[in-house]
Amino acid sequence: MTKFKKILKNKILIFILGGILCGTITVYATTYFPSNQVTYDNTVSKLNSTDVQGAIDELYNTCSDSITSGNYIYFVKNTYTSNYNDPYRGDIYKTTLDGNSSTRLIGSSTGTRIDSIYVTKDHIYFSINKYKSNSTGLKIPTSGSIYRVNLTGQNSTQLISVSNNSGIGNIYVTEDYIYYVVNIYDNYNWNKNGQIYRADLTGQNSTRIISDSGSIEGMIIK
Repeated sequence: MTKFKKILKNKILIFILGGILCGTITVYATTYFPSNQVTYDNTVSKLNSTDVQGAIDELYNTCSDSITSGNYIYFVKNTYTSNYNDPYRGDIYKTTLDGNSSTRLIGSSTGTRIDSIYVTKDHIYFSINKYKSNSTGLKIPTSGSIYRVNLTGQNSTQLISVSNNSGIGNIYVTEDYIYYVVNIYDNYNWNKNGQIYRADLTGQNSTRIISDSGSIEGMIIK
């Protein structure tokens, strides 16, 4: 892997410096400029760097992250009391692809269930719903929240919350937005309304983009 990264970085360096030299060799044929002193226009690429060396390093780190991703399985395990409708708690685990090394990252409180999870390059997003018994003895969600933690399960931040017999279903995260499902119930466990919302990555500026009768059970963006 180390040898591959060196080859990758060299190729990125040759590609970028080749473009720079082609445009400047006639003017600066006898002058040497360190790459961190050559300005870089990041308007199109949207990189953070404003010099060539920084752009090379940023591209290299991005490529490295892509190469080393997909090394773990993240999964949710919910446990229940003797009554299956009575959630006891939920946990999120991370394990190697062979399943031989499992680590519990997150645990919810008693009476809650983790109903969805989405993992990005840097964070784990997940929803926790709290349940109560209705008049028939069944459990219905009363409130729900979306949290974000880092890949070790630390630095938990609550981003979004819903209440009034509502629960959060699927979560889907893009570069700019969090999309999430909200299902609303009445006291008899009848679904009243299913909705899809979109918020920014901090959980702010939430906008309802879909609303219909019935329960929304799945969502994917492609």
